[in-house]
This record gives sequence, C-alpha cells and structure tokens, in this order.
Amino acid sequence: MNKKDSISYIKKLKDEGYENISNYNGLIRATKDNNEYTFEIHTTDKKKKYFGGTTITSWTKSLEDEYYYYVIIWNNGTSYTLKPSEFIEYCDIPPFKVTFNIYADGKSARSINSLHATEENIKEMIKYYNDMKNH
Repeated sequence: MNKKDSISYIKKLKDEGYENISNYNGLIRATKDNNEYTFEIHTTDKKKKYFGGTTITSWTKSLEDEYYYYVIIWNNGTSYTLKPSEFIEYCDIPPFKVTFNIYADGKSARSINSLHATEENIKEMIKYYNDMKNH
C-alpha cells in the first residue's frame, strides 16, 4: 500500500472509531471496543480485474482470528471489505512457487524467512499439490 492510500485508509478507520492504529507492510492493526482488528490491505488501480496474492502466513493468521481479520481491496478510495471466509471465494491455489535469490556475483541471497529448497521438499510439494488437485 502506498503512503497516500495508507493515510486515506487510516483516516477512514479513525472516522469509523478505530484507535491505536499501526501500519506495517500492508497490515493495519487497530482497536475498537477493546478488540484488536487486523486489516490486510491490497491496493490496485486496475479498472476491470485485480490480481494479487496472499501468503500462507496471512492465511494462518486470518483463519485463526477470522472474526477480527479483514481483507481490504483498495482502489483509489473505493474499498471492498471481506472476511477471510468471503475472500476465499475469490482465491485460487496455483502450482506452488519456488523462488530464487542470487546476487550478480553468484553468491546466494536467500531469504532467512523462507524454507530452504531441497529436492526432497520440492518432490513433497509436487505430490501434495497433485493430491489436493485430485480431490
């Protein structure tokens, strides 16, 4: 979420009575009536169709705390607010992706927050994806 959109959405939340608002990497947390809410923001300026992605980490949090978790599709001041159970109706799971990170000098630039790819876990992903697809 860019800074302008972030400021606009935070203002919207303040106008709706939310307090203690914090914003970090597209996640806005706020309190209202002594409850903490999470808003996962996805922005777009597309006019007809929006494509985006969410991480398994986001899904874990949203499904554990669905009552207080919202997914927001924000388009130039217009927003769609969805509970995870509603948002899932718009989601697909493509074949799993394996990313790579390499510096120009050939050294590894792998993320410390990701699982290291091995032949074994890639084969497990392929099997798991095929099992899910066939059910």
